[in-house]
Amino acid sequence: MLKSPITDIEHLKEARNDTPGNAEIMRLLSKLDTFRNGTHKQTVMITSALSGEGKSTISTNIAIASSRNRQRPSLIIDFDLRRPRLHHIFKVDKEPGVVDAVTNQISFQELIKDSGFPNLKIITSGNLNDSPIKIFNAQNIKAFLETASSFYDYIVVDAPPVIPVSDPLIIGKFVDNVILVAKAGETPKRVIKRAVDMIHNVEIEISGIILNNMRNVLPYYYDHKYYGYDYYNYNTNDK
Repeated sequence: MLKSPITDIEHLKEARNDTPGNAEIMRLLSKLDTFRNGTHKQTVMITSALSGEGKSTISTNIAIASSRNRQRPSLIIDFDLRRPRLHHIFKVDKEPGVVDAVTNQISFQELIKDSGFPNLKIITSGNLNDSPIKIFNAQNIKAFLETASSFYDYIVVDAPPVIPVSDPLIIGKFVDNVILVAKAGETPKRVIKRAVDMIHNVEIEISGIILNNMRNVLPYYYDHKYYGYDYYNYNTNDK
């Protein structure tokens, strides 16, 4: 049986305000810290099965929470190049961004923008004028994330959804932890399972699954064998 890590996080409309969901995010960060294997650096990719499940909101709040507990700035990167959201959330310019760096049009340091939150920087998507295939190749992604890791200890990557595009299956090979977001009461269980299977098929481990907007719909998942109510280490042998 799959022992899938779950954290109940409400959809946070205002990331600046303290909410019950923030306590759940701090609990999630604490669990992620246990996966560090002695290193002080960590890159976490947030993805979802489909669009509209709240992954960008979750990414934002994880990044903000992580930045509050670290001496060095944290970084959030918008790798959802087809449907970028972070420039809207943080109210910053979309360009320059990931696209410009990966295509060697600009240096990494020129991408960094202030997020409006102390100790948190942001790299936006940039403007995708070319085929994503030219951007999302393993060599480009690996080099970009290695450069980011040389400047920042804690990095949150807001990746595209798994089922529509293969991008996160490439990005996921070069991060430390992969978190899958699903919308409780709306994302069908078969869709979540399909996303999990797609990630496993390329030999990427899932560190956790977050049920977003879970409050008041808990019975929907109560009897499903894939889910619990706490955050556990995901064991790919437990299927």
